[in-house]
Amino acid sequence: MKIKHLLSTLLLGFALSGNAQSYELTVSSEPYNNLLGSTSLNNGMTWDDPNFEVPLGFDFDFFDQTYSDLMITDFGLGGGLISSTGVNDLFTLLTPYGADIIDRGYDFDIDEPSPGSLSNISYLLEGAAGGRILKVEWNNVGFYTEIEDDDVSTDFTNFQLWLYEGTNDIEVRFGMNSITNPEQSFDEETGTWVGLIESIDFGSDEIIGEGIVLAGNPAAPTANLISNFEQVSFLNGVVPEGTVYRFVKSMTSSVSDNLSSLNKITVFPNPATSFFNVTLDQSDYKINTIVIRDFTGKLIKEVEYTDESIEVTELVSGIYVAEIHTNIGVVQKRIVKQ
Repeated sequence: MKIKHLLSTLLLGFALSGNAQSYELTVSSEPYNNLLGSTSLNNGMTWDDPNFEVPLGFDFDFFDQTYSDLMITDFGLGGGLISSTGVNDLFTLLTPYGADIIDRGYDFDIDEPSPGSLSNISYLLEGAAGGRILKVEWNNVGFYTEIEDDDVSTDFTNFQLWLYEGTNDIEVRFGMNSITNPEQSFDEETGTWVGLIESIDFGSDEIIGEGIVLAGNPAAPTANLISNFEQVSFLNGVVPEGTVYRFVKSMTSSVSDNLSSLNKITVFPNPATSFFNVTLDQSDYKINTIVIRDFTGKLIKEVEYTDESIEVTELVSGIYVAEIHTNIGVVQKRIVKQ
């Protein structure tokens, strides 16, 4: 199976860069919407092992390296991205969907891209400068092994990757799917894999830095640091439609120390009845967005920060977490709604 060889090649030899995890995972459930007005990358041509450049439209920080574009990789999976240019011959790897996917219209008799795509890959840049979101969508994609073995494409899935300007957050969003033969579609694995890889040397197949891979129940996975191939995990089942995996960049110790020592972030009143305010007492830093979640991680609301009060009248009484996204990291504050 093609995926087996690729995983053993790409994920061999992880080495952790430190004890602290660079990204924190939250899981929520939100309606999935197909992209409207997006730019197609395959332009109606079928694909297997796609190789497309994705312009981000802004500078994006990933494991403390800045990128302006990424490449959907051509080494056999189809749902992963690498940096288009490496640093010291090392490339980052971001995998929203690590199964071996393929265009559902692909013809193995031709065995090369041809007109008649049924699985569009596209991107869309939305929002105002400073708070834009780059959205990449894999629409109605099939699975390589099913088409290769049976010459049909019954199983399919939809997913999107969102990259946030300013906060450098990453989201993987899962849409409608029908996977009736998971053992075949996932090449005898229990599901797909989702991971963030700091850097890989394609010459030696060595992975250097931090690796974060999700494991367990796809509706409520854990984010695990891995150091070698034996620790690579696949999700235990199909990810439910509407699931959102959000990776929030953790603050470095220096950022955390700066914020805490100067008491820059203030939330008041707390408890709140109808609104609360957030202030940042330092002109060098900027608040971009505020995300409110309940204690299960479910997204309640997200607002652009404009120095105005955050309305919470509609919230039921209880305890919530406010994620305050700044230009240097994310601060979480507990808020109580009376």
